[in-house]
Amino acid sequence: MVINMEAVFEKYPSNVISFIQRKSSLQIFTDGQYILRAGDFNRDVFFVLGGKAKALDYGENGKVVNYAEFVPGTFFGELSSIDGLCRSATVVAVKECKLAVLLEKDFNFLVNNYASFNKIFINKLVEVIRVSNCRISDLSLLGARQRISDELHRLSVTDPENGIVTIHDIPTQEVFAESLGISRETVIRVFKKLTEQGAIKRIAGRKMIIYQL
Repeated sequence: MVINMEAVFEKYPSNVISFIQRKSSLQIFTDGQYILRAGDFNRDVFFVLGGKAKALDYGENGKVVNYAEFVPGTFFGELSSIDGLCRSATVVAVKECKLAVLLEKDFNFLVNNYASFNKIFINKLVEVIRVSNCRISDLSLLGARQRISDELHRLSVTDPENGIVTIHDIPTQEVFAESLGISRETVIRVFKKLTEQGAIKRIAGRKMIIYQL
């Protein structure tokens, strides 16, 4: 099987592509087949040539959580190759997935001896960190949103005539933050998101209408 790596990795320098071609082995995985499993000690690095793969984990309730997708021109598995620890995620193939697989020693040689790829690698790590930070922030916000929503329900009253749910004297953001043990900035962000979603509406004075939380 002949695969044009120059077309797939068009942003890679030619010497990097040549190295990957020489040192890698081709592996093909079918739809739904496991490529990596969390906890494995395999330290190879996988460059996607065709098809697609996805990284997933399992929540406490057993539900599958997809948190990364790998398309042609990207790679995965680099963390274990660098720190020598076990795999942190499970990766499965989506449809037929073609991969160029580099051994740990070859990948580390590539990182340490090809400055152009070292830059690509650093950018990938930065991307991983940024995505992780966003996910941590989102999880934090979800917990804060639930607490704020519960407090808004507690403070609200329902008009028996028209069914409108209202808070007549909404506490300040500072009071909300102190009473719930969260930062004022988090309260601001949650209120902003709830307003944009049409869940709440601030009106004159310190009054708020609750639509749906």
